[in-house]
Amino acid sequence: MIKEITNSIKAALYQRVSSPLYGTYICSWLIYNWEAVLPLIFGSKVFDQRVIDFKSKLSPEATGLEYDTIIMPLVITSFLLVIQPLLQRFIFIYTEWNRSEGLKKRDKYTSETMLTLEQSNELRASVQKFQQFHQEVLKNKEEEISEYKRQLESKDNSVNSINDSNLKLIEEKTELESEKSALSVDLATVRGQLADLESNYQRLGKILSNSRRAKREFTARIKSNDWFVNGSVIKELPQLVVLDSSLSSSKRAAYLQSMKNISNDIVWLSSCNEIAIHGFSQVWSFNMADDYFTEIIRPNLNSMDDAQIHRLIAVMDVNGQISERNRAAADMKIVKATLESRAA
Repeated sequence: MIKEITNSIKAALYQRVSSPLYGTYICSWLIYNWEAVLPLIFGSKVFDQRVIDFKSKLSPEATGLEYDTIIMPLVITSFLLVIQPLLQRFIFIYTEWNRSEGLKKRDKYTSETMLTLEQSNELRASVQKFQQFHQEVLKNKEEEISEYKRQLESKDNSVNSINDSNLKLIEEKTELESEKSALSVDLATVRGQLADLESNYQRLGKILSNSRRAKREFTARIKSNDWFVNGSVIKELPQLVVLDSSLSSSKRAAYLQSMKNISNDIVWLSSCNEIAIHGFSQVWSFNMADDYFTEIIRPNLNSMDDAQIHRLIAVMDVNGQISERNRAAADMKIVKATLESRAA
């Protein structure tokens, strides 16, 4: 804070002192009031007495403030500021005129003075030497220019050769990048196909594993209950569950009907429906799902109880080969309509 105030005061004082108006007025005031200023600075009295004498000279007690100590320096300052530019202009004009007259007189004296024979010969020899030197310099410069041109042409040829090589490299790089992009697309396509094949392989493996397990389970169940069915049924029953593409849905429907014809027992008929629902859950294609629903599920909907129909709806929602068919919504509507008709 104090430093900023000090700098501000210094800047203000410098502006006042460097100004022509303030500087001239201060000098005029000091010169006009020299009788009061000199004793204040160089007097032999004590400083307090010198200050009192300084004040009394500027403002006597009898007359008060002497206004001429302020007005006269101001008049002198105004006069100097007005006269000074005129004097500087006059001095400049006089100086230039005096210099011009001196040059004219020198040229006149030089033109009127005749050269001697020796001076003429020396001047002629100097001119010849200067011309010879000038010609040699021009010759050397021409040779340097020719050499520079030759080097420039050589560099231009080198640059053109490099540019051609760069263009070829750029073209080759572009071709390689295009080939790389094409190979990347082909690689991505192959990877996608490979992923699809792996997914299909895993899905088919899972379906095959589930089919084999279901076949073993149902075969075991049939063998453990062979008192209820004959050997023909034991042989035909797994065909409803194992999804063999060589066996049509109509043939499976015939197997199911032959099983139901064995007995009118409610438990037996319900078990046959459970086998049909389980076989429907194992379908692995849209066409197989369509045929299985048309030939086996739909004809036996009325013989299924409510719990079996609810399980059938769950199977149709879970298996994507059933739920993603074009007929999925229509078949689901038929199943739910059967359930709703019973509630009514």
